[in-house]
Amino acid sequence: MTAEKRQYKEQMAEAEKHQQLLTEKAAVRSQHMLWQLSHISTDIDAAESKLSEAVEEQEALGQRAATAEQELKVKRQAQAKVLKELSLIEHKIKVAETRSADRQPELVKLQEERAHKLNRLAKARNELAEAEEKHRTRESEIRDLERELNQVASAEAQSEVNEASSSSSSGGGKRKGKGGASSSSSSSSSSAAAAESAAAEQLQLEESQLEQYNTLREDVSRVATTVRQQLDTLERAQKTDREALERAQEQLREVDGRRKQVEDQRIALQDRQDKLERALGTHLNDIGSVSADYSKLQHELSAAESRHVEVTAKLEGTQLTLREAKADKRETERDRKMNQALEDMKRHFPGVIGRVFDLSKPTHRRYNIAVTVILGRNMDSIVVDTTKTALECIKYMKEQHIGMMTFLPLDGISVKPTDEQLRALGGSCRLLLDVIQCEPSVRRALQFACGNAVVCDTLQEARETTFGKNQRLKIVTLDGTCIHKSGLITGGLGGIDGRANRWDQQEVEKLKRERDNLTTELTELSRKRRKAADLENLRAQLNGMETRNKYLKSEAQVNREKVLAAEKDLQTLLREADKLRPEIKRKSDAIAERTSELETLRSQLHQKEDAVFADFCKTIGVANIREYEEKQLRVAQERAKRRVEFGNLQSRLRNQLEYERSRDTESGVKHLKTLISDTEKALKVLEDKAEQQKVTVDKDKQELDQLRASHKQTKARADEFDTEIKHFKKLHAAALAEQGNVSKTIAGIEAQLEQLADKRHSLFSTCKLENIEIPFVRGSIDEVMLSGARGRAAAAAAATAAAEDRADSPSGKRTRQADDDDDEEAQATTAGARGSKRGKRARVEDDAAEETAIPMDTSAGSQSQTTRAAIRQEASFELNFAALPRTLRQTPASQYEQTNAEFEEKYKALTVEIERIAAPNMKAVDRLEGVRGRLKDVEGEFLKARESALQISEKFNSVKQKRYELFNAAFTHISNTIDAIYKELTLSKSHPLGGTAYLSLESAEEPYLHGIKYNTMAPMKPFRDMSQLSGGEKTVAAVALLFAMHSFRPSPFFVLDEIDAALDNSNVYQVARFVQQRTKPTAAQASHASHLDSFQCILITHKEAFYNRADCLVGIYMDKQDETSRVMTLDLTQYPEDDGVEDSADA
Repeated sequence: MTAEKRQYKEQMAEAEKHQQLLTEKAAVRSQHMLWQLSHISTDIDAAESKLSEAVEEQEALGQRAATAEQELKVKRQAQAKVLKELSLIEHKIKVAETRSADRQPELVKLQEERAHKLNRLAKARNELAEAEEKHRTRESEIRDLERELNQVASAEAQSEVNEASSSSSSGGGKRKGKGGASSSSSSSSSSAAAAESAAAEQLQLEESQLEQYNTLREDVSRVATTVRQQLDTLERAQKTDREALERAQEQLREVDGRRKQVEDQRIALQDRQDKLERALGTHLNDIGSVSADYSKLQHELSAAESRHVEVTAKLEGTQLTLREAKADKRETERDRKMNQALEDMKRHFPGVIGRVFDLSKPTHRRYNIAVTVILGRNMDSIVVDTTKTALECIKYMKEQHIGMMTFLPLDGISVKPTDEQLRALGGSCRLLLDVIQCEPSVRRALQFACGNAVVCDTLQEARETTFGKNQRLKIVTLDGTCIHKSGLITGGLGGIDGRANRWDQQEVEKLKRERDNLTTELTELSRKRRKAADLENLRAQLNGMETRNKYLKSEAQVNREKVLAAEKDLQTLLREADKLRPEIKRKSDAIAERTSELETLRSQLHQKEDAVFADFCKTIGVANIREYEEKQLRVAQERAKRRVEFGNLQSRLRNQLEYERSRDTESGVKHLKTLISDTEKALKVLEDKAEQQKVTVDKDKQELDQLRASHKQTKARADEFDTEIKHFKKLHAAALAEQGNVSKTIAGIEAQLEQLADKRHSLFSTCKLENIEIPFVRGSIDEVMLSGARGRAAAAAAATAAAEDRADSPSGKRTRQADDDDDEEAQATTAGARGSKRGKRARVEDDAAEETAIPMDTSAGSQSQTTRAAIRQEASFELNFAALPRTLRQTPASQYEQTNAEFEEKYKALTVEIERIAAPNMKAVDRLEGVRGRLKDVEGEFLKARESALQISEKFNSVKQKRYELFNAAFTHISNTIDAIYKELTLSKSHPLGGTAYLSLESAEEPYLHGIKYNTMAPMKPFRDMSQLSGGEKTVAAVALLFAMHSFRPSPFFVLDEIDAALDNSNVYQVARFVQQRTKPTAAQASHASHLDSFQCILITHKEAFYNRADCLVGIYMDKQDETSRVMTLDLTQYPEDDGVEDSADA
C-alpha cells in the first residue's frame, strides 16, 4: 500500500506539473490568437478607413465626372447651336459671294467702258482744241490774206498813179527843152517807179527822132529778119523753158516740203505705233498672266467640282455600305475591354501577334460561315510566338482581372500534316486551309485550328463525299452544316451569321477610314469651291482687259493704217520728186544750151543793129542803140515786172484765200463739240450706272465683310466651345481614369479586407476547434460558424471528443492529430473544389481533342455562402484586448514576423516539454479506491464480451467466407472468359490468334478489399500498361470486360451508347460481328460460345458496320414544322443479308 501511495503521490505531482504546463500552453496559445486577432482588427480598421476614404474619393471623382459630363453635354448643345448658326452664316456668305461675283463683272465692265469713254473724251477734247486752234488760225489767215490782198491792190494802184505822174512830168520837160527853155524839173514822188525812170529822162527822143528810130528799126528788121526770127524763137523757147523750170522747181520745193511734213507725221505716227505696240504687248502679257491664273483656277474649280461629285458619290456609297453592314453598332463593353487588353499585351509583349480573326480572312465572302464554323472558339484565340509569351500574358491578365482568353503558341501547338489527297477530291470540295488568306508566319496556327477540314457548296455533295466515297472526313458546307469524322451532322448554330459577319469587320474598318478621308477631302474641296468668287473677279478683270486690248488693237490698227498711208504718201512724193529732178535738170541743160545760141544770135543781131543805128546813135549820144533800148526797156520791163508781180501776188493771195475759205474747219469743231457732248452724256450715264453698281457692290462687300466678321466671331466661339469640350473631355476622362484607379484601389482594399476577414475567420475557427479561450466583449466562441470540411471535422470532433482528462492521453493526442489531418483535408478539399471550378472553365474544342492549346482562366473562385455568412457574423464580434500587454498591442509591422516566430517557438517548446512528460494520472487518488470495485465488474463484463466476440467472430468469418466464395466464383468465371472474348474481338485474318487479356488480384486473401489488375496485349504488340494503351485499344478491352461480366450474370438487354467513337474501322467490324453473333448466333456459334447466353442489344452509333448487322434501325429527327421530335423505324429482317458484302467488310 505504501508503494502504491508513493506511486499515486508521484503521479499527482506529475499531473499538477502537466496541468500547469497545459494551462501555460493554453494561455500562450490564447495570447497568440488574441495578438493575431488584435493586429487583424487593427489592419481591418486601417483598411476600412482607407476604404472609406477611397469610397469618398470615388464618389467625389464620380461627382466630378458627372459634373464634367453635364458640362460637356451643355457645351455640346451650345456648340451644336453655334455650328448651326455657323452653317447658316456660311450659306449666307456663299450666297453673298455668288451675288457679289455676279455683280463684280458688270462693275468692272462699266468701269472699263467709263475709262474708254474718258479716253475718248480726252482725245476728243484734245482734237477739239487742235481743231479750234486750226479754225482760229484759218480765220486769222483769211483776215491777213484779205488785208494783204487789199494792200497789194492799193500798192498796185499807187504804182500806176506814180507811173502816170512820172510820165506826165517827163513830157513837159522835154517840150521846154525843145523850146529852148531849160528849167529844172519839178519834184517827183519818192516812189520806186519815179526813181527808176529818172535815169532815163535824158534819153527821151523827140517825135522825129522816134520816127527815125522806128524807120531804122524797120530796116534792121528787114536786114536781120532771119536772125530776129531765130532769136525770137529761141527766146520764146527759152522763156517757156524758164517758166517750166520755175514751175518744176516750185513743185519740187512743194514736194520736198510735203515730204518733210509727211516724214515728220510718219515718225510721230511710228512713235505712237511703237508705244501702242509696247502697251499692247504689256497688256497681252497681263492678259496672258490673268488668263493663265483664270485657266488654272477654272481647272482647279472644275477638277474640284468633278472631284466633289465623285467624292460625294463615294461617300454616299461608303456610308450606305456601312449602314448595311451595321458598322455604326457600338461594340460591347466586354469586346472593348478584350480589344484594349489585346492592344496592351501587344505593347507589353512583342511576341503577341494577334487574334486569329484579325490575322486571317476568307478568300471570298461565301466561305465566311464555313470558316467560322470550323474555327469555332479559335476565332478569338490569340496567336503568340512562344509558350513563355503565352504564360506571361496569362499572368498579366490575372493581375489585371481581364477575363478568359485562349492562346496559341506557335512553338507549342501540335499540328497535323496536311493531307494532300484532300486537294484532289473534285467538285466544289476544297481544303479549308486553301480558302483562308493569312501571313506565312501564322499559317501554322491556322493549320492547327482548321486541321484537314474540307469545305464544299451543298450538303448533298458533302454526304456523297464523306459517305459515298467511304472515307471519313470533317467537311463543312457553305451554310454552316458540318459532318464530323464520326458521322455526326451539326448545323443551324444560333448567331453564326453574326459571327461570320465579323470577317467583314476589317473591310468595315477600311470603309470607316475611307469615310473619314473622304469627309476630310470633301471639306477641302468645299473650301476650294468657295474660290468661285475669285474666278468671277478674274473673269471680269479678263473681260475688261480684253475690251481694253480690243480698243488698243483697234487704235493700233488705225494708227498702223495712218503710218502705211503716210509711208505711201511719202513714196508717192519721193516718186514725184524723182520725176521732177530729171525734168529740172533737162530744162536747166536746155536753157544753158539755148543761152549760148542766144548769145550768138544776139551778137549777130547787134552787129547789124550797130551798122544801121551807127549814125543815129551818134546823134542821140549813145554808144549803141542797145544802150538806149536797155534803159528804156529796163524801165518798161521793170514796170511790166511790177505789174506781173502785183498780179502774181494778188493771184497767189486770192488762191490762198480761196483755199483757206474752202477749208471747212468749223464743221469739224462742231462735230467734235457734238461728239464731246454726246460722250459726256454717255459718260454721265455710265458714271451713274457705275456709281449705282459700285454702291451695290460696296453694299454687298460690306454685307459680306459683316458676314465674314460674324463668321469669324462664330468660328471663334465654335473653337472656344471645341476647346472647352476638349477640356471637359480631358477632365471627364481624367476623372474616369482616376475613378478607375480608385476603383482598383478599392478592389485591392476589399481584397485585403476579404483576406483579413478570411484570416480572422480561420483564427476563430481554430479557436473553436481547439477550444482556445479568448475574451469577448460582444459575441462568443460558440457563435462562430464553421464552413466546409472544418464544420464536418468539428462535428466529428465534438461527437468523438472525450472528457478533458482524456485530452492528455495518447488517444487524445491521436484525436488532435486526426483533427489536424481533417483540417488539412478540408483545406485540400477547398483547394480541390476551386481547382475543379477552374477546370470546368477550361475550353476544349470538339474538333481539336487530340491537339494542344493553352486555355486559361483568370477568374478567381468565390467564397461559399456559409463562409460569407460566418464572416458577416464575425464582423459584429468585439474582443477584449485589455488582457493583451500594451507592447504586444502596439507591435510595429516590421516586428510582426519576429513576434509571431517567438510565439511559435514558445508554443513549440511547451508542446515538446508536455510531450516529454509521461501521461499522468490526473485522478490517481480518486480512482485508486474505485479500481478495486470496478475490477470485479470489468472481469464479469470481459467474460460476457469475450463470449459475444467469439459469436460475432464466427458469424463474421462465415460471412467473410461466403463473400470470398461469391467473389472468387465471379472472378474465376470472368477471368477464364475474358481471354476468349478478347481474342474473339481482336482476331482477324492477319491475326488469327487474336490478343491476350487476363485479370490478376492484388491480394489473394481478401481480394474484395483490394484492387484487380486488368491487362491486355493487342495482336502483334508488346505488353503495355492499361494507361498507356490507345483509345481504341482501351475501348476494345472495356467491351471485352463488359461482355465477360455479362456472361457471369446475363442481363435481359444491353444499351450501348457510341462505344465505337474511338475505334478504327477494323475494330468496329470486329465488335459489330461479336454483337451480331451474341444477339442471333448460328448453331455452330452457339456451340462454340455455349458459355454465353444470347441477349438483346440497343446500340446508339453512327457506324455503317452496325447498321448492316442490325435487325432494326430507329432514327430520331426534328420536325421543323411542328418543332417536335419524330421517330423513324426500319425493319431489316425482311431483307436478306449479303454474305459477300459481310465477308468483304470483315476482311
